[in-house]
Amino acid sequence: NGPWLIRATPVLATSAAVGAPGKAMKLTGSGEASLYQKASDKFALVIAKYPRSRWAAPSLFHMAESAYRNGEYTKAQKLYEDVWEFYPRSRYAQRARLGFALACWRLDENERALRILSSIPADDARSRQRSLFLSALIKQSSGDCLEAALDWERFLYLYPKSPLAIQARHHRARCLMSMGNDSLAASELGLLLKKRLKK
Repeated sequence: NGPWLIRATPVLATSAAVGAPGKAMKLTGSGEASLYQKASDKFALVIAKYPRSRWAAPSLFHMAESAYRNGEYTKAQKLYEDVWEFYPRSRYAQRARLGFALACWRLDENERALRILSSIPADDARSRQRSLFLSALIKQSSGDCLEAALDWERFLYLYPKSPLAIQARHHRARCLMSMGNDSLAASELGLLLKKRLKK
């Protein structure tokens, strides 16, 4: 299932990979973009020929991923939405919601992104973890550092061993510094340094 969005939905690979909202993250290499287009064409063929097969949902999901990676965020939104509407029981349904939220964020549709993230079922632990991370990231990028800091704190409390925990702690420290709480920010950064030294 990839580094969550690390392999699949670019959703939360790293904050650097995610980039800034409102800015296109199109593929720089035309060759790579061409490969995505060819793959997308093949996925579309699978869906057209076998809409009820077990390959339909992943094909539609990866079409959405291709559109996202090409910077076609509005197109990606529609495809992600189709995934959970036509294949609600698929394991790709919640991943599609995460991808949809990330595409919203790219388009500066932050409220819409947060609404879709809140719809992810609590019993889907993996998706909820990523949802909370993305929610905090969106709030932070919107300038709501207080709410973001609370979400980062909650994330670290619930998922201390998550692969995303280091990023979450770094983002929390930045929020705290933005709010003028330098002592607590320094404490968070100190914890990060200790983890680095242990490796």
